Amino acid sequence: MNDAFEDDLLGLAARVARREVSPPELVDAAIARIERAEPLVGGIAVELFEQARAAARAPGAADGPLGGVPYLLKDLGHGHAGVPTTFASDWTRDLVPTADSVFGTRIKRAGLIALATTTVGELAIPASAESRRFGATRNPWDPGRVAGGSSGGAAAAVASGMVPAAHASDQTGSIRIPASCCGLYGLKPSRGRVSSAPDAEDLTGMTTQHAITRTVRDSAVLLDVVAGNLPGDLHRAAPPAGSFLDATQRDPRTLRIALSTLPPSGEPPAPDCVAATEAAARLLEQLGHVVEPAAPELPAEPIGRALATIELVGVAQFAGWMERELGPAKGPLPATIAELVAGGVKIGAVEWIETIASLQRLTRAADAIWERYDLWLTPTLAQPPVPLGELVVTHPAERFFAAHERFTPFAPTANWTGWPAATVPLHWNDDELPIGVQLTAAHGDEALLLSVSAQLERAQPWQSRRAPLSVG
Repeated sequence: MNDAFEDDLLGLAARVARREVSPPELVDAAIARIERAEPLVGGIAVELFEQARAAARAPGAADGPLGGVPYLLKDLGHGHAGVPTTFASDWTRDLVPTADSVFGTRIKRAGLIALATTTVGELAIPASAESRRFGATRNPWDPGRVAGGSSGGAAAAVASGMVPAAHASDQTGSIRIPASCCGLYGLKPSRGRVSSAPDAEDLTGMTTQHAITRTVRDSAVLLDVVAGNLPGDLHRAAPPAGSFLDATQRDPRTLRIALSTLPPSGEPPAPDCVAATEAAARLLEQLGHVVEPAAPELPAEPIGRALATIELVGVAQFAGWMERELGPAKGPLPATIAELVAGGVKIGAVEWIETIASLQRLTRAADAIWERYDLWLTPTLAQPPVPLGELVVTHPAERFFAAHERFTPFAPTANWTGWPAATVPLHWNDDELPIGVQLTAAHGDEALLLSVSAQLERAQPWQSRRAPLSVG
């Protein structure tokens, strides 16, 4: 049965459809892998083993494009009734959705069976899945380093071989950061591609749900499963001409690709990250594409000011909602979170509205890049995975944000512009740490991203690479 997990989600679904393996057998095998890998990486928040076994035995368990295949849900945003959503905090440990969201319903209709939820940093704020509640999630490539965040548990689970793919979400890089840290594929969809219904939508449109996967085609089929707008959605993305999965099965046309290795701050990334990006540029040229130095208009000061305001307001709003729903926090908040809440409540409505307007103006200016180029190539991160303890919310806010700016300066652009972006695992450094490269496209053009990602995957396959802390 372990051999089955050399397959990706689509491969496992095909085995179920051919009746080579049953959903209960797959679920039991995946649970056994979790029990072996979890002590090594610490990526599981809440086990759902008995519910999963019952779902695998239920009539119709093999139905759907991914029928009977085990899956993991992030500890927030999963939209599954009855599944705890703790945000890795004692304050929110009792949050349990009472109804499925549209996203959750679509996952279930695809036939995926949830085995557990995966860890995040406290309240999903840091770019590392470290919290007082669950401890540190370790990178399967080096247990002394971060697995990324906030979807760090998802990435660690996939990289350690628990399952081939896992649910993740992305507000300022939380799919792409952990995928890069763990040598996996991570696509952030366009703003409005995945409906948040029936929940209220993030006014900035910066947050979206999707997945971290081993293969490009799994990311594509999962996007086919969850994509689509509903009446009342504030943000929308135009439907693709065909399925996203179909896009992975054909090479793209010759593309013009902008290349830059400096973030808006102008601080040079680590040499390993530059080398990975330049190697990806050479591979793209070998595949027939045109790559040249260029970047969108990204003025650092107004972007930084707007994103800081959004962070402050977002955390303060969430804390206010939790206090109304759950009562006061159980004990003092960590230093960074306390400072964010205190700062956020001081921001008035006029400043907030002007912040949203400023991002719209900045996005219109940045969009000019797509008049000349099809894609934008950058490092995913500015450093290899950093040691555990550097990105935790127990640090003072100034130290916390300085560490994140050094580590993740490339990630937020795709969120505030609404562009789709993907990290592609093409490079490992001399220490055998994964170094992802990021491809970004114009709003609504996930099909192009998936097509060129699959072309890169065929040219330089990564699926067979296994981390030292892997059960596969």
